[in-house]
Amino acid sequence: MKSLMMFILMVLTLSCEKANRLEQSQTDFSDSKNAFFPEYEHSYKKTDTLYLDVQIDNCGEWGGPKDNFKIYVDSENQYLMECRRYRFNCDSIAKYRQLYEKPLEYSRTFVLGSMHKKVVSAFFMNLMQAKISEHNGSNAGCTYWLHNNDSTLDIYVHTEQEKIEEDFYLFKKAFRLPENKKTRIEIPLE
Repeated sequence: MKSLMMFILMVLTLSCEKANRLEQSQTDFSDSKNAFFPEYEHSYKKTDTLYLDVQIDNCGEWGGPKDNFKIYVDSENQYLMECRRYRFNCDSIAKYRQLYEKPLEYSRTFVLGSMHKKVVSAFFMNLMQAKISEHNGSNAGCTYWLHNNDSTLDIYVHTEQEKIEEDFYLFKKAFRLPENKKTRIEIPLE
């Protein structure tokens, strides 16, 4: 009887230790600052670059304006984010598609501080979650493509979920970038 009690006590102790280790590893992963932005020592140069390409479906299944973001480490070990927005005119889609260089609406570069890193990481984590629950039953919908230059990260989301679109607008708002939200015409029902 005494050995049975010792055995049960030992099993409970070991399972609690395993649960604590699992909980700690999940906590480390969910820390939004460390999810995409590890701190590098000055002797090590990070050469990988993150890209985020977004197309909001202002013109329905024919697409809409494109936003491109490029995140990289400069020679001073600072994270930079370059943002480019390309115009899109829904009334002249055929002409627009023939253009070799799309008309640039704006281009900006930001040095990412700790708050910006948290905003970027939170949006990237939400994007990965959207990929898990992705469902799109039509050609319409916004597209989000998060990838890096060595192809070890490649997440493409085609969705009509308004939540991820709102998350994207909050992401842009944190950098004081124009939101360029879709205008929805609502016809009141009588």
